[in-house]
Amino acid sequence: FEGCTKLWKVVLPENLERIGSSAFRKCYSLCHIELPNSITDIGAYAFRECTSLINITIPDKVTVINKYLFADCANLQNITLLEGITSLKERCFNIYECSIENFTIPSTVSLVSGASVPNAKIIYCKPIIPPSTETPNYGPWSILYNDTNVEKIYIPRGTIDAYKKASKWSEYASLFEEYDF
Repeated sequence: FEGCTKLWKVVLPENLERIGSSAFRKCYSLCHIELPNSITDIGAYAFRECTSLINITIPDKVTVINKYLFADCANLQNITLLEGITSLKERCFNIYECSIENFTIPSTVSLVSGASVPNAKIIYCKPIIPPSTETPNYGPWSILYNDTNVEKIYIPRGTIDAYKKASKWSEYASLFEEYDF
């Protein structure tokens, strides 16, 4: 379906397990897709530049949010990541200008790659142990793609010292506030 510019709605079969890389890339009119609970893997770039997409819920069987998965989805407003996700790969939510109010990093996330967290006003970071970070070889990126709109990063109560000492997370120490999840 890559490049199907008039595709606006997709209904996927309930037994589908995988969406391939770039499957819906540049489907500029795609505004509605529900991912069935059977999905376990979504390839890199699968929804890149789906500029009409507003809401997305990632099923709980998906463990990795692959690189550039929702990059340049400028109108994405609601992202729901369910518990079970372990990794946010590089630039998976590479959205410079977006209107995401809140973004939640599930407690099961243990790895956050460079520029993988979108430009949201409020970030709820649920892991008790700060997720490890990795930076791609070709850029000195931080965790957030663009942190100009971030007002607060909520972290679990009792973890502030660990987050302040953690690689890359320490850059956001002034935004941390402990929270009871």
